[in-house]
Amino acid sequence: MKTLIETLAKYDMIFKDINKLDLKDLKIKTKVLIYKGTSVNGEYCSIFEINKKSRFLKKDSSKLLDINESLKEYYEHNFAKSFLYISSPLCSKAKEVLENEKWIIVKQEI
Repeated sequence: MKTLIETLAKYDMIFKDINKLDLKDLKIKTKVLIYKGTSVNGEYCSIFEINKKSRFLKKDSSKLLDINESLKEYYEHNFAKSFLYISSPLCSKAKEVLENEKWIIVKQEI
């Protein structure tokens, strides 16, 4: 989590509060780490951390969008920003889908 915070800080994304969410409460079975953060501006942000070896495809981006919608319903508020912190290669079509939905994609430094 320390590397996540440091990497996001390099992109001028500073949070005053970050909490890891329990996937069992949300009934999510994918292998993704989800954080709910509050920025210094008071905006709620969702942060998805993905560490896998295979390429992140367009179908994976659709799953992320569905999970983000579930988060909005569960917490009963809209997230101002959504971040994808990813270490695997990213398909150009998946990147396009997420960028069209105003996601901020941060490549994990290895």
